[in-house]
Amino acid sequence: MASSNNHILLFLFFSFLSLLQINSCMAQNVKGGYWFLNSGITASNINSTLFTHLFCAFADLDASTNQVVISSTNAQTFAAFTSDVQQKNPSVETLLSIGGGSSNATAFAAMASQSSSRKSFIDSSIALARYNGFQGLDLDWEYPDTDEKMTNLGLLLQEWRTAVAAEAASSGKDALLLSAAVYYSPHYWSHVDYPVAAMAASLDWINAMSYDFFGPGWSSTTGPLAALYDPGNGISGDIGLRAWIQAGMPAEQIVLGFPFYGHAFVLSNANDHSYFAPFTGPAISSDGTIVYNNIKKYISQNSATTVYNSTVVSAYCYSGTTWISYDDTQTISTKVVYAGEKGLKGYFAWHVAGDDDWVLSQTGILGVIKGFSSRLKTMVCKGESLESGTRSLRTFGYATLKAATDDFSSENKLGDGGFGPVYKKTSNQGLEEFKNEVMLTASLQHVNLVRLIGFCTNREEKMLIYEYMPNKSLDFYLFEYSNFTIIHRDLKASNVLLDDQMNPKISDFGLARIFRKDDVIPHRYSPAKSLLLNPISVLVCSGYVSPEYKREGIYSMKYDVYSYGVLLLQIISSRRTSCYYGLYENLNLLEYAYEQWKDDKCMEFIEPSLDDSSSSCKLLRCMQVALLCVQEKPGDRPSMLEVSSMLKNESSAVNFPKKPAFSITEDEDEDGKCLLKETIHSVNDASISELFPR
Repeated sequence: MASSNNHILLFLFFSFLSLLQINSCMAQNVKGGYWFLNSGITASNINSTLFTHLFCAFADLDASTNQVVISSTNAQTFAAFTSDVQQKNPSVETLLSIGGGSSNATAFAAMASQSSSRKSFIDSSIALARYNGFQGLDLDWEYPDTDEKMTNLGLLLQEWRTAVAAEAASSGKDALLLSAAVYYSPHYWSHVDYPVAAMAASLDWINAMSYDFFGPGWSSTTGPLAALYDPGNGISGDIGLRAWIQAGMPAEQIVLGFPFYGHAFVLSNANDHSYFAPFTGPAISSDGTIVYNNIKKYISQNSATTVYNSTVVSAYCYSGTTWISYDDTQTISTKVVYAGEKGLKGYFAWHVAGDDDWVLSQTGILGVIKGFSSRLKTMVCKGESLESGTRSLRTFGYATLKAATDDFSSENKLGDGGFGPVYKKTSNQGLEEFKNEVMLTASLQHVNLVRLIGFCTNREEKMLIYEYMPNKSLDFYLFEYSNFTIIHRDLKASNVLLDDQMNPKISDFGLARIFRKDDVIPHRYSPAKSLLLNPISVLVCSGYVSPEYKREGIYSMKYDVYSYGVLLLQIISSRRTSCYYGLYENLNLLEYAYEQWKDDKCMEFIEPSLDDSSSSCKLLRCMQVALLCVQEKPGDRPSMLEVSSMLKNESSAVNFPKKPAFSITEDEDEDGKCLLKETIHSVNDASISELFPR
């Protein structure tokens, strides 16, 4: 293979590294969370890959100087906050939050009442944010309770926006983000209104604290009920958000809040644990608040009964006379879907340390996908335009496509993929697979994704229109031309297409459901046996598929890390996963790479034409990082953000990789005992992709 081609391919690896960092590409553009110093975890322990924005809480207002300050106790931690959370997610943006529920509301009111004191507050906040590396500022003044205070709040925000814009112009830096935490409704306790027009013009978004609607026994006369929806009492998060929009706050500037904590109560009657059961006071803590991870512990330790109430979109548990209302994964998912349906800017959580092994935050990400999928499937089924949700997509008529392809003639056919021939859909896959590909490709807008231009759902035809990629696919350059069997659900060279500038773009997202639920595939080694497949557990033969998926059908973010490691080993070696290597030709590609690396024979593994005086060290590092990606246990593999960091920072330490997955030789566990790695066999009945540009 020509040296120039290999150097291009090595460049391609780095250029599409960020593709697996899908969190930053979702349709909603705020997935936020608040953190405060004594919350139980350090900033460096936040799983920032699950967030787009993180709020560091709280800076204080000095009542004597009207300046924003950070206490000396917190100074070092706050200064390191941005760098700490960006270690795992370099793209996450941080905001310094000012005030908080325990702040001096009188001091905020006094500051906002005078032009000079507002200026002191504003100038000091900008300087403090810049000095500590924050990308934005968040005001948490809870709550202006008179018309005069609300008017002054509007003046403060307008002057803040003007000052932020001026500072950005003079410094040449991006303008700081501005947000504010606000009451669930623009009508604060029905007698004072927020300055909505000034807020919409001055803030990037508002964080609507649409929570603390809890019971039991709470009613419209004594307080809010626990719910996103409360059809009976007229007080709910849904009602509050609709009120904000009606008052003039654009939906795309509203971020929905939900708590990673709940409230515990003492029931008056242990046998009455309904949602409206009477209670005598708070339980567990002095005010009844209890964070989500402690709620999970309580449920486990007390064998508490858990209930999800779909009417008010909330969960509760009870044991004896203790009753706890809280948000669970089902609640979070429903609320995130709701935010998408309402066209909101996103969601935020208070507070991130309350999450239990990050299950709620992960549910939030899945809720974004679920909500977009639901809306898009509805539009596809009805043949509606997608411009409202994905403005770049067009609906094409069948006649237009028929004319453009000369009645789908063989001369205009570019090739076949796992879903079917390019231009004309004739495979046995149905509407579900088609909607899946439209949904994923439309929602993940990225410079390195093949751009979906439009679609057609005329009669029985289901067609996708993509941009043209003239330089075939990556495996054409890695292995010359081949009719290699391609399997779905893995990142592989044949799904990396190259444009006229050799820029890589990933394609074929619809292959995630290539097999129908009731398909039966004969077992290769025992024809009498067969395996009933479903979308969760599909046995495949591709060398890119992680061991936990082949064995147990477990699909996670580390699945893609594994596939990425395999692809990197192929790029630097120009070797196939379908062949065997070594002296006795009994080692798969991963084990061969590991043995060569362990024996300091890396250059025998690396494609000779890639090596030169300037790249050999980088290639060795790529090989070591790739071996970390293909380790047996998902927990041992780095995240893609960590992979990116290791490859970009050549001076940073890199762990010693363990023996890769699918090894058939003996290894030692942590206790020194010899273990025999199992051999994994899988079905070889797969669709074939003809490797021409699509």
